[in-house]
Amino acid sequence: MKKSMIVFIAILSFLVLPPIDAKNRPGINQVFLNNSSEWVQTNGPGGGYINDIAIDPSNPSVLYAAGSSEGIYKSEDGGSNWILFPFAESGNAENIEIDPQNSLVLYCNYRNLSKSTDGGLTWQESTSGFGESAHAQVFKLDPVNSNRLYVAGSKYGNQTPAVYKSDNNGAYWEDITGNLTSPSGSGPSALSVQGNGALFVGVNDWPLKTWHKGKVFSTVDDGQSWNEIDFGQSEDRFIWSIMVNPCNLQEIWISEGPL
Repeated sequence: MKKSMIVFIAILSFLVLPPIDAKNRPGINQVFLNNSSEWVQTNGPGGGYINDIAIDPSNPSVLYAAGSSEGIYKSEDGGSNWILFPFAESGNAENIEIDPQNSLVLYCNYRNLSKSTDGGLTWQESTSGFGESAHAQVFKLDPVNSNRLYVAGSKYGNQTPAVYKSDNNGAYWEDITGNLTSPSGSGPSALSVQGNGALFVGVNDWPLKTWHKGKVFSTVDDGQSWNEIDFGQSEDRFIWSIMVNPCNLQEIWISEGPL
């Protein structure tokens, strides 16, 4: 029985940089770029690890890297050099998103969920409406309307998944969990948004006591109703990621892995 991840997705970039000898650069995280059939190694941020990268849609030479508990890294030359924008307080930020309408506006899950309006120099919590009841684990901007954001997390206390929506750039959040129910101890592992009220959430039964696997749920009416998706899962596995193709919003990718 196979226990490897089912789907691997490579996101192509149009940046080309000269190869860098990283053998003598211990402690350097590496970012890879691809413009055809070959990958070019670039000089990644020093220290820690990188969990997510965001590319400025208005300037592909500008990149942000999240993962370090120290802050957010920024590169203005396609990854050759990086600057650390330290957080006011230590805290992890594993995901980062850029508002496509205003590249100075960033979101990351530092201190639950935070927003920057100055390109990552400073951050303010953006959790009004859910911060006291749930912890944000994954979040996404709506590809059709960047004023709208979605968050999936775990509720404090009973440790069950919850989904929230903001229609005003994260200023306030509405609970749209509705009839999305799952076992205690389970949690969202993935979130992806099609737009116009359609989104997908992956939920894993981490304790393996009820479902003994992960499931994918969808809504087409902003959480008024949720339905489980049958995507042809052939054996019990966890859901690792869900991606809506930004070039074709009708195309959905789901990756799953071993329990």
